[in-house]
Amino acid sequence: MSVDADEARRQFSMSQDEVRRRGLKMAALIQDALPEELPVEGHPDWTWISALLLRRMATQLRTLMALMDAGVVLDSYMVTRSLLEHVTLFCWLAITAPDDGRDWLAVEPEENTRWWVAQNYHEEDRERSDQQRELGDIWNTDEDRGIYEEARAWAAPFKRKHRKRGFPGHLARCEEVDRAAAVRAPGSLPNPNGLPRPFVGYYWTLYRIGNASTHPRLTALVQAFARRDAGRRPLRGQPADHQAAMYEMAIYLTAHAVQVANEVLGWPDYDTALKIAGQYAAVHGPPR
Repeated sequence: MSVDADEARRQFSMSQDEVRRRGLKMAALIQDALPEELPVEGHPDWTWISALLLRRMATQLRTLMALMDAGVVLDSYMVTRSLLEHVTLFCWLAITAPDDGRDWLAVEPEENTRWWVAQNYHEEDRERSDQQRELGDIWNTDEDRGIYEEARAWAAPFKRKHRKRGFPGHLARCEEVDRAAAVRAPGSLPNPNGLPRPFVGYYWTLYRIGNASTHPRLTALVQAFARRDAGRRPLRGQPADHQAAMYEMAIYLTAHAVQVANEVLGWPDYDTALKIAGQYAAVHGPPR
């Protein structure tokens, strides 16, 4: 199923003031629902990581609203890409595969999180090795080395268990998050532009454009211009109109995370998130 790009963009019609108001409300909804403190003993688990990911989403959404007001388009794309990565990871970690889930990568939240934490330890260990080879062991204290060795030992069983398949990449997680949403509750997520697979759609829009903006790429530099006028592109002034949809999409994207958090953690309230996003009637139907 293809989606007409111009038609998809027309579905995003909020004014900048409305986007700012809704975006800040969504960030506050998450922030206010966070636990006041987290246990920090042992290795990070699902309870710890889920709260940290949600907290980061709230701060990123606030950052996006500030960048929107400043008219900083390329940096906004970078933050939106990062927001998508955090939301996708959170939703993927939260998946509990069906009983016959042999063809699923996800297992259940605790196991998914342990796998992800172990993958982080492996990557950090590899980076430390590269650093030591190039710069020597100039920053690592005896305490640091003890922590690294303990983390390596903790992660070793996961490395052996998942030797034949590495931790799923971003696109693979997007695909499985879409699949989990379709199994769990079809039509219960805000999808105003009608993408057949919302997270895969986000990958090929927000993530791809965000990648181009993170690195010095011609496409992103040109997109930062305002619309062409009589053969010229002004370097000053407001960003192009078609880029405003990005900020609105970030609100809907965060609502996806709130829905999963409400189902798995019991907070924040998803109906409130839908009302903030202006999608309550689209999901639940008109009030009776």
